Amino acid sequence: MDEVDERSDVYSIGVILYEGLTHRRPFSGKDPRKVVRSVAFDQPVPPRKRAPHMNIPPELDALAVRCLSKDPSRRPPTAMALYEEIENYLEGSKRREEAARRVHQGVTLAARYEELQAVVRELQRKVRKLRARVKPWDPINKKRELWHAEGEAERADVEAVDVFGAALTAYGNALAHDPDNREARLGLAALYWNQFRDAEARRDIKDQRTYRALVEQYDDGTYASFLAGNGELSLETTPPGARAVLYSLGTQDRVLVPVDPRDLGESPLLQVPVAMGSYHLVLRKDGHRDTSVPVFVDRMEHVRLHLHLLDDNALDVEFVHVPAGGFWMGGDALAFGALPRQQVDVADFAVARRPVTMGQYLEFINDLARTDPLLARFRAPRESAEADAYFHLTSDGSFVLPELTREGDRLTPHLPVFGVSWEDARAYCEWRGRREGVLYRLPTEAEWEKAARGVDGRFFPWGDEGDAGFCKCNESRASRPAPEPVGTFGATDRSPYGVEDMAGGVSEWCDGWFDDEMTLRPVRGGSWARPAHYTRVCTREGHLPPEVFPHVGFRLVRELGRALLPDARPVEGSGRASEW
Repeated sequence: MDEVDERSDVYSIGVILYEGLTHRRPFSGKDPRKVVRSVAFDQPVPPRKRAPHMNIPPELDALAVRCLSKDPSRRPPTAMALYEEIENYLEGSKRREEAARRVHQGVTLAARYEELQAVVRELQRKVRKLRARVKPWDPINKKRELWHAEGEAERADVEAVDVFGAALTAYGNALAHDPDNREARLGLAALYWNQFRDAEARRDIKDQRTYRALVEQYDDGTYASFLAGNGELSLETTPPGARAVLYSLGTQDRVLVPVDPRDLGESPLLQVPVAMGSYHLVLRKDGHRDTSVPVFVDRMEHVRLHLHLLDDNALDVEFVHVPAGGFWMGGDALAFGALPRQQVDVADFAVARRPVTMGQYLEFINDLARTDPLLARFRAPRESAEADAYFHLTSDGSFVLPELTREGDRLTPHLPVFGVSWEDARAYCEWRGRREGVLYRLPTEAEWEKAARGVDGRFFPWGDEGDAGFCKCNESRASRPAPEPVGTFGATDRSPYGVEDMAGGVSEWCDGWFDDEMTLRPVRGGSWARPAHYTRVCTREGHLPPEVFPHVGFRLVRELGRALLPDARPVEGSGRASEW
């Protein structure tokens, strides 16, 4: 009888608990003696196994088994202790139920946030299109639609911020009720992961560090491989057998430079492991031009490149080959008129290493003067559409370059040509193409931007850090702003492909249309007459084709047809579809 104590009562309550959970007794049968023997010697089948269809909580399953233990010391010591355990479970269950409700709120709000982000992006596209049409001097009634669109975009952006904060609060409240709630922790990790990726797209190092730390705080390992970001590189060349050397990029005085070469062997190459980041790939093969290609490996991305190698004499040294493939276009919030960030595929092309010069353009004007003197005067560089030409007309009907402009700036043949319209630039392309028997044209905006920044979305040709001394702008010298010969800043204002003077020097006409109404032609890049802010490669503006400006010139693109591209065929870029 000494063994009968409060723990015997616990056993009895355990029988009731077991039956309540399973709707069956722990020991039952038709023979009473067998039932008594089972009670005395057998361990009961755990409730979750006895009634798997009842969805019995693990905590109550374990408690019922303890109450029915043959060893009294394993049972709760008293009925009050058993009551407290059940009460704690019920309280915990309430907390978990409340946490689940908060998690549901967080999931709903997070989905709403994604919807609002899409709305904001669409409204921002609408604002950009309207801004392209509206000029500062337009009447108010023409600006109202723009103002309304700007207000809509701002309100949607504010609502998105509020919804994002509400989602964070909902997940946070869930963790306050249930600190180990996996769904709430992963919900927070997902929200911060999206912010981290957005910061990466903006190339904002501070925000990247902040949001990465928050992802790691709440991640259960789901994002570990994504955060590591390792990818792969596959390479095919036409012809095959090119030696491939991959350089990492390091920063030297704010300029990205190739470092740490890695010999990958000869093409073709398949699924070479590569860490996430920006690289410089150099391909060499006897009888062919060396090909330099910027490469960007995104998180866990398999980059597939198929590159055409040009023969040694396929291009003049004046031109640079830009191989086909995708690149990140736009996405610089600080650049005037920048496009949204998007992946764009561009076919092979060759672009002039430097802008067309005054001396080169003078040849065109003098050749035109022999057949059409009036048109030659019309095409000559000028300060404005109505102003006299910079070139001077001689008594024999030819044009010469004066030593000084009216402002006292030196005019030399090595200066970039400026004061020409889009129509003038196109006329030069056609003239030179006829003379040399090849097809020349102006670059499209996508070609221009890819040639200027490579494929990784950098903000300047040399990297992400701006400096007025790296290119020709109106802040480059202590003296009064004036144009300088092409290539003067070539050591720093040099793109990953080796193209020079794309941040500064002269702004450049491009092909295509700047606006939906197809009235304005795009102009890209900074110039000697503009402040350093305009040197960001995403900067763009539009002007009427006949307009001329004393800081706008152009450069050539040469088409690469089958005569130059061996076995030309569709090129596989980075695997992303063009959105532009």
